[in-house]
Amino acid sequence: MRFSSSVVFALRALSFSAFAMLAAVGCSVESVDEVDPNEDLPSDTESNATTPVVYRSTAGANATSATSISVTKPAGTLSGDVLLARVANRNQVGANVTPPSGWTFLRSDQSASQLKTWVYFKVAGSSEPASYAFGISIASNVSVSVSAFSGADPTNPIDTSTGQKNGTSSSLAAPAITTSTASGLAVWFGTQLWAGSACPSSPLVPPSGFSEPSDTCLVS
Repeated sequence: MRFSSSVVFALRALSFSAFAMLAAVGCSVESVDEVDPNEDLPSDTESNATTPVVYRSTAGANATSATSISVTKPAGTLSGDVLLARVANRNQVGANVTPPSGWTFLRSDQSASQLKTWVYFKVAGSSEPASYAFGISIASNVSVSVSAFSGADPTNPIDTSTGQKNGTSSSLAAPAITTSTASGLAVWFGTQLWAGSACPSSPLVPPSGFSEPSDTCLVS
């Protein structure tokens, strides 16, 4: 038997204003009637540009019957990077997670009784700790991952998110999302409970168009 859930986020790209000076040298306009409306006249122009959101790395950890779990800072994390943490536990959907200082709760999804996930985010500062400890209010079999991304808007990094539980199903489908800005990056988290005594031979398969940089399994 399987229980699964799926979550998709869109990270908003950092945008900035680019100014260009257009100068006309040695020319004059004799008559307004002779001005080409498609011609650039000398002026200051402003345009919006974005930096791409780029995945850096992921760190993960697993624990059994735990009331806390620590995960190392993702490799290469720099100040201004956006960090996404996904915590999942088994058989204790009544539990609550206490994140480290500075983390903001984004969403939680759960099945009726078997599987629950939480997602948090933060913007990395100039002095990040070597690891992050998440508390669990009820001893649980727990898995956590933290992923780092560069280029996301540090003041408003999350454009939108969606997710759902998929019950006793092997499906990892998530509802579609509509973003409010372009040039961002979609991030997918899939979580599955497997009733066997060992991890399944087939890994979780992300939706079409997604690349999978990280996958982990906790044998309970």
